[in-house]
Amino acid sequence: MKRAFDIAFSIFAIAITSPILVLVSFLSLLIQGRPIFFIQERVGYKNKIFKMIKFRTMSLDTSLDESQRIGFYGKMLRKFSIDELPEFFNILFGDLSVVGPRPLLKEYIPFYTKEQARRHDVKPGLTGLAQVSGRNSLSWNEKFKFDISYIEEQSFFFDIKIILMTIKQMIKPVGINSSKTKSMERFDHPFYLFGGGGHSLSVQFAAEESGQDIYAIYDKNLDNIQALHSYKEAILTDSLPVNITGVRGVLAIGSNSIRKKLSQDLSVKWETIIHPSATIHESAVIGHGTVVLSGAYIGPNAVVGNHVIINTGSIVEHDCVVEDFSHICPNTTLCGGVHIGELTMVGAGSVVKPLVKICSEVVIGLNSSVIKNIDKPGTYIGQPVRRLPVNKEVEKADIRLSMAKPVIEKDDIDGVVSVLESGILSLGPKVEEFEKNIQDYIGVKEAVAVSSGTSALYLALLALGVGEGDEVIVPSYTFVSSVSVILHAGATPVFADIEDVTHCVCPRDIEAKITDKTKVILGVDIFGHPANWKEICKIAKKHNLKTIDDSCEALGAKIDGKMVGTFADVSTFAFYPNKQITTGEGGILVTDDEEVAMHVRALRNQGRSSMGGWLKHDFLGFNCRMSELSASLGVTQLNKIDKILDDRERVAHMYNDALKGHENLTLQVIDEGVTMSWFVYVVKLGRGISRDAVIEELGKREIPARAYFDAIHEQPFMKNFKVDTSGLENTIDISTRTLALPFHGMMTKEEVDFVSKNLIEVIDLLKPQLAVA
Repeated sequence: MKRAFDIAFSIFAIAITSPILVLVSFLSLLIQGRPIFFIQERVGYKNKIFKMIKFRTMSLDTSLDESQRIGFYGKMLRKFSIDELPEFFNILFGDLSVVGPRPLLKEYIPFYTKEQARRHDVKPGLTGLAQVSGRNSLSWNEKFKFDISYIEEQSFFFDIKIILMTIKQMIKPVGINSSKTKSMERFDHPFYLFGGGGHSLSVQFAAEESGQDIYAIYDKNLDNIQALHSYKEAILTDSLPVNITGVRGVLAIGSNSIRKKLSQDLSVKWETIIHPSATIHESAVIGHGTVVLSGAYIGPNAVVGNHVIINTGSIVEHDCVVEDFSHICPNTTLCGGVHIGELTMVGAGSVVKPLVKICSEVVIGLNSSVIKNIDKPGTYIGQPVRRLPVNKEVEKADIRLSMAKPVIEKDDIDGVVSVLESGILSLGPKVEEFEKNIQDYIGVKEAVAVSSGTSALYLALLALGVGEGDEVIVPSYTFVSSVSVILHAGATPVFADIEDVTHCVCPRDIEAKITDKTKVILGVDIFGHPANWKEICKIAKKHNLKTIDDSCEALGAKIDGKMVGTFADVSTFAFYPNKQITTGEGGILVTDDEEVAMHVRALRNQGRSSMGGWLKHDFLGFNCRMSELSASLGVTQLNKIDKILDDRERVAHMYNDALKGHENLTLQVIDEGVTMSWFVYVVKLGRGISRDAVIEELGKREIPARAYFDAIHEQPFMKNFKVDTSGLENTIDISTRTLALPFHGMMTKEEVDFVSKNLIEVIDLLKPQLAVA
């Protein structure tokens, strides 16, 4: 029907407007010369490229800007949309419809999000909903929203309404666009915001308030993706994404050194962002990539360099100079004539006296006052400031620390080589041998090796019949897999709070969260410390629920001498390189339920049952098999599990001895009767100390440290799911304070003492500015 209407309408329109077409052709030839028509390739239905015909309205001299190229005659054609009359022939040829999203340039295709690309699911139009709703005064995002809205609401009567609105605007061209004749801005330079931490929220707000149309947000942590328009990519702190050439962007990252490193990517056009509420004197100079946040003031003749942050409410008085990659924190005052060197941070609430010069790479602490020049890099705090002592060991930098390190020895290598030489790389004897060895080690009837701990958890849920409408009780203080598998299974995670001492899920809160929809309790053995499985199993039995033990961090842990993995209905272990033993990538599910094990074996192998043929699939399955190479490594690793666990415990005790008694550090507490399997070494920082600042300062001393864990219910992806997050006081508190230090069984006392000494020094000496950094 739509095509028939298009043909009838275009024939009628061409007949009615033919005198105008002839007259305009004659006038164009007389006034502008040849060519009369402007022919340009545009994107049509299902991304098919076609040639769109319009009357030419601009001079052929491309050296002129647009305002000079459009004369009075061209403006009149555009004003009354006469330049678009030849497009009736495109409708007749089938390239266009009368109504639909306006066709855009073919070079825009790579920049569409998945949602925006839907505009090509229908034939483009001579006019459209965006055309009658603001046309070129709209932002690109607004135009795309109108396009998608049209696709979702389209009908014959809706098309007639848009046609009538278009005719009305042609007769009385009000509201078509701001100047009635300007061209739409190009879409080939979308705006990206790089950085997903807390600071980026302030920059995002400033960018949006200043009129930037943000295309995508890239997070700085690979495992913490935050993006607009479902754009699923991430950014590492040492490089930018490879496919962003030609875009505009801003670095919304508080760290001066990271901003400097990333700014070297010249494929990005770095934009300056100034919040509308900031006051900038007309004589001030602001560099590219710089961000000026709300309420800030920059006075006469001030010079602010590239990629600088002038934070909320800060004052940069007349004649000040702030060099590249510096950060002036909230509510800071730089009096007249102050000079701030490159890569310098001035802490929140600080005041710098007039004419003072501060050299590069200086950190000024919270609420400090600077009354004299600073000519040496370092950290300065107080009123007036004093320089903190430099750790001599840091200057030597003779210790190279790893966050984790697997124990790989000759027997491991020989075992893998023997598998390679055998030519049997999958579905061979090594997987069966590894499974049998795990069964014996844990003391269970069944073990099923899979591709990862995440796979083991997911298949466990499916084997227990968890699906849509079911609820699974789980802690939010855990690795993301414990929760993501529940969502992938179609069930709803119900978050239970954790205990303040062990950081494991609280049995009392588990019972409080049980409803008639609860099907499984999924407990987690955090950091290698078992959850209270005796109480959890009592609760499960009382309410007729199944249990899953996510023991991916606790191979070898025991409760009253009984192995973890023997308490829950199903338990899972993981063998990533940072785990107690490794298979490179891999996991295993253990249970005493033969039916569950049989189901999981089928699911991991494309749904094939043990009784069926290779091409017979009894279940909707997956490829979650463990390879022979991984299993071989698992066999040799498990042979030395006792020594590996002893070595890790020895290192943990060295940390305990070095860090015990510090007022701002809480060390791991082990419940009575528990034998802990040390996976990571985690400390809890005192309240008011910024964990991010501790990590950054330790990084400067060449000591890696990690936030461990962030609460899952606060992860960006959880915004897409409706879950109850009430009653998680311990989770919220602890998830902002726990810090993982370098840890593995081969660490020496010298390395442990080096980490411990620097951690204590960072907390004791830098505490004043850590809360703000």
